[in-house]
Amino acid sequence: PYHKEKRGFFGKLISFIDKDKRTQLNKNVDYITHFGTEKKIFNIPIINIQNGANPDEYQLRKEPIFKQKLKLLAVGGLWNWFGLDRVIRGLIEYNSTEHKLDVHLTIVGEGKEIEKLKSISSPISKYIHFKQALYGEQLDNFFDNHHLAIGKLAMHRIGLEYSSSLKHREYSFRGMPFI
Repeated sequence: PYHKEKRGFFGKLISFIDKDKRTQLNKNVDYITHFGTEKKIFNIPIINIQNGANPDEYQLRKEPIFKQKLKLLAVGGLWNWFGLDRVIRGLIEYNSTEHKLDVHLTIVGEGKEIEKLKSISSPISKYIHFKQALYGEQLDNFFDNHHLAIGKLAMHRIGLEYSSSLKHREYSFRGMPFI
């Protein structure tokens, strides 16, 4: 399903070349490692693996105090399959009703979706905050000051039924609840 990640002229050109060349894989490849549940890809046997990360590399967050303001956090590359547009549309709908809780979303990262996300969030721009990619202590501080993280919500857009996302592991290692 990685072909659905390719967009634009050059992405489609790379996909076309890839489709042509992968027919030759059987001559040179004995096994393919893969995160999914398939047994074979391109008629080559699969060795199923999981994405991994070292929990010792992540600081356990300090849980923030809750004061009638729910602070959501989304960290990572901003691609279509992250599904942040779904969260923003949900917040737009939520803010069109009478509610007693302020819900804010901070998006930390960069990618092709950023302009689209900024555009659709304009009706509730005071509740949506965009930050460039952060690392180390700066990123740790964001985790310490948010209540709930957003994981990948639209993997179906690239045809995946199964994911081995590092994002979810990293959230868990930090002690961050996530959707």
